[in-house]
Amino acid sequence: MHVSAVAPPNSGRMRTAHSESVHHLPGVYGDGDSAAPTRAPILQFKLDAPRYALPLVRLPPRRAPDAAHRLRFLLRAGVDLLADQARLVTNYPVGVSPAAEAAAAFQRSSFHAVPFHYDYVNDAYVEIDVALPGAFEYHVEYGPPESSAHRTETGYFLVEPSLCLRIAPHLGATTGGSAEDERRLLAPASLDAVVLLTVVPKWLGPLRDWDKQFRVLSKLRYNMVHFVPLQPRGISGSPYSLFDQLDLDPNLFVGDAAPPTDADGRFAELRRFVDHLDQDLAILSMTDVVWNHTACNSAWLRSHPESGYNLVNSPHLRPAYELDDAIVNFSATLVTEHGLPSVIACEEDLAQALTAFRDGPFKALRLWEYYVLDVAAVSFH
Repeated sequence: MHVSAVAPPNSGRMRTAHSESVHHLPGVYGDGDSAAPTRAPILQFKLDAPRYALPLVRLPPRRAPDAAHRLRFLLRAGVDLLADQARLVTNYPVGVSPAAEAAAAFQRSSFHAVPFHYDYVNDAYVEIDVALPGAFEYHVEYGPPESSAHRTETGYFLVEPSLCLRIAPHLGATTGGSAEDERRLLAPASLDAVVLLTVVPKWLGPLRDWDKQFRVLSKLRYNMVHFVPLQPRGISGSPYSLFDQLDLDPNLFVGDAAPPTDADGRFAELRRFVDHLDQDLAILSMTDVVWNHTACNSAWLRSHPESGYNLVNSPHLRPAYELDDAIVNFSATLVTEHGLPSVIACEEDLAQALTAFRDGPFKALRLWEYYVLDVAAVSFH
């Protein structure tokens, strides 16, 4: 449905993001009022040489909670792979349904092989039903089943999530007590229906005070909030520099009569509040996953220094390391070896320091040697 961005004439009401989004809330079962979900068409993908995989395929959300995408992967009749027991291998939990059981069975590192159907006349195919949202990978293996030495490149398919937006009572929706009314209170919606606000938890105070703030957001017709990371922060205080990715900031529970004493308890408290946002205030929640935003004083990083950038796993950083090291040593000897002031108080002081560094330590680094070749010593083939 196309919604005009122009307000109806003489409406007498100010347009808001929410007033525009309500037009994007379809019925529970799609565009019509039928009580039965519509079966999605088969989505067909041809796997051609040389990759025999598609880098990434994006699939739309499922039309109903019990619906599934049926994917058909094709290999052209006569390709060499089919003569060697070709099979599709994927980490999607093939054959497991409904979606709740598939979600419980999914393990990202666990793969399942499905043989291609081939009659030696038509293209070979594999069909799988996909009922879960998320990103999944696949490739084609061939050769003896006990060996995975022969395989193609990896492809991915991404199923976008189905968003169900609750129509809050203060928006005029009433249940009337019927099952149909209950269903319409929780309706699938397109991304155009999302009215989102980003919030910074460390500025909201303790969790016990959040309800009154989010009630205001609900009345303003926001239906989703994006929390920047809620984990404990490192020495910078930034929510994108995390001290511990597997816990929540204890400051969220300061002042509670019986604050939770461990990570499990803290996450349980947050879950209760997020459920309250959804069920009582018609607000969905999302947050960042920022595993790589680790604070320099993180205990985990100190136990696993190999996880950070270093000169072993990132040798291309050696010039930058040598430059940083030279700057640190130069700073420590500004007065004793270079006769410069220890405090840069004006542009003249800065110019003197730059000149001394450029003519001394920087020149001695000979960084240009990283970017040239000794042509006489290099053999070309």
